Amino acid sequence: MSLRSFLLREFFLLLFAVGTVALSLWRGETPKISPDEWRILALLFTLLVAVKGFELSGVLEFLALRLEDFKPFPTLLVLYTAVLSMFVTNDAALLTVVPVTLLLKRNRGFIPLLVVLEILAANIGSALSPFGNPQNIYLVHHYGLTLRDFLSAVVPLFLPLLVFLSILAPRSMGKAESPKGGFVLNLRPLLVSTVVFLLFLGVFFKVLPLWVLIAVPLVGLFYWETLRVDYNLLLTFLVFFAFSSLIKVELLFPSPFGVFMGSVLLSQVVSNVPVAVILAKLTPLWKPLLLGSNVGGFGTPVASLANLIGIRLYLKSGLDRGIFLFLFWSLNLLFLVMGICLFALLEGF
Repeated sequence: MSLRSFLLREFFLLLFAVGTVALSLWRGETPKISPDEWRILALLFTLLVAVKGFELSGVLEFLALRLEDFKPFPTLLVLYTAVLSMFVTNDAALLTVVPVTLLLKRNRGFIPLLVVLEILAANIGSALSPFGNPQNIYLVHHYGLTLRDFLSAVVPLFLPLLVFLSILAPRSMGKAESPKGGFVLNLRPLLVSTVVFLLFLGVFFKVLPLWVLIAVPLVGLFYWETLRVDYNLLLTFLVFFAFSSLIKVELLFPSPFGVFMGSVLLSQVVSNVPVAVILAKLTPLWKPLLLGSNVGGFGTPVASLANLIGIRLYLKSGLDRGIFLFLFWSLNLLFLVMGICLFALLEGF
């Protein structure tokens, strides 16, 4: 990887690392990582191992290809992306579904639209799950939210968006072309990831104690490639935690609508994950922050890591860039406005 590629890929890690060092020197304080934040890092690592195993097993791609046996294949692909995002994160969902979409043989002119819809579905689906994306994992633990608290907040806003999204999908596009060698199911990483995911769920919902996660690296050794996860993401979270521990300012917009709009707008510039981590230290208003950081995933390419992944996968395909980028910007703007309007309507503003 070239220096330029590294700088672009790890931009936020480097940005907040520099900011943390600068703030630490200016304030004369050492950054602090709380026990709850270490717990979140352990949970995130466990989820990453589970997702890696599912990816290596080929089961996610296998299920995606089986959807072609049903007539509304494009709509099912979009909904499959949303459902996958709820369980294996929005990033892994796009890394699974977009390559399958790019293999479609007929009506290829619809592929740009379908990939954009899948990017939107990944952001919507992950918003509907307490572990669908990193900021939800953090906010649920930071504020001590129950599953009922979480679902009562996100379902009224994001379920209508998912229904509307499914209506936009083309009805028929033909079958997908099988990749060279086909998708081979590998049961060993599937078994490892299933065990690890069950451990994750047990600790996440506080059925099991945190110390059982010590078993995750040991389980991973049965298929060691499951341990080759994105450690830069874990390091980035560590830096976010360190940076946020040094922030000593009052929230500029203390009202619920102000917190919501502040998180939406800031996400367009620095991505929704650091926005959620930093603003959580500044406000007790969890609901507008939770909804704002997830709605903030719509919009610019940097608003969500899922956006960047989906764009990168499509642009590597060599298909029409112009229509794809037009659809990406226009539909993301539409869903961003719809999300803001739904929040205002539901909260009575």
